[in-house]
Amino acid sequence: MERNYDEYILNYRKLDFESTQERFRLQRLLEVIKKLQRTQNFRNILEIGPGNNSVYKNFSEFERYTILEPIRYFLEVNEIMNHSIDIRNETVEQFIESKPETRFDLIILSSVIHEIQDPEAFLINLSNLIEVKTKILVVIPNNQSIHRIIGELEGFEKSGAALTQTERRMQQGISFSVGSFTEFATLTGYKVTDIFTSFIKPLPHFKMHDLQQSGAISDFDLDSLYSLSRFLQPYGSEIFATLEKSDD
Repeated sequence: MERNYDEYILNYRKLDFESTQERFRLQRLLEVIKKLQRTQNFRNILEIGPGNNSVYKNFSEFERYTILEPIRYFLEVNEIMNHSIDIRNETVEQFIESKPETRFDLIILSSVIHEIQDPEAFLINLSNLIEVKTKILVVIPNNQSIHRIIGELEGFEKSGAALTQTERRMQQGISFSVGSFTEFATLTGYKVTDIFTSFIKPLPHFKMHDLQQSGAISDFDLDSLYSLSRFLQPYGSEIFATLEKSDD
């Protein structure tokens, strides 16, 4: 069944705490990119489904930077004024069909894999665009996040592989923990070279939003929750993983 993008955008706008979550997601994503750049100079970069948060500005020099954004809404509200970037309203499958010989040395998948109908086929297809040294940077929600565990104890949320109401509303078909994603990526032909969780979210989106709006939780508190995640692995709200092509 094809995704209903209009319904997705409508529900996306209702995720009250999402803009704050996005801020910390982008902060961690840039930290990971900077770390990767210490050992590899990325010249050919592919970013898939960046939504509101393209990281193209973090790369000052490149030969090719391609953005694939299948949701036209995000292209229209986030116009990128850089003529050296190839922005396409396409899926990975459509891109491979039109440019089968293209290869990249960095692929960024932030908040993408869990929203794809067939993530296994997606990753297998993606292998057509990579070399041995290509890095694939993945960001996905963590189904073992503290907020889901607490929500389950309170009776309105679920932890583990079972999809939450919000995930079903956002047309997601799968969720991951650190362990299950590592297994999934390995079985799909990749090796996980780094994986960790980020940003401790103690309560669900709507409760975090209410606390933030009331002033009960400050920016300083949020920064502390961001820093706290390195001490509370693997219970952060999002998973950050770096993949490479498997040697097997």
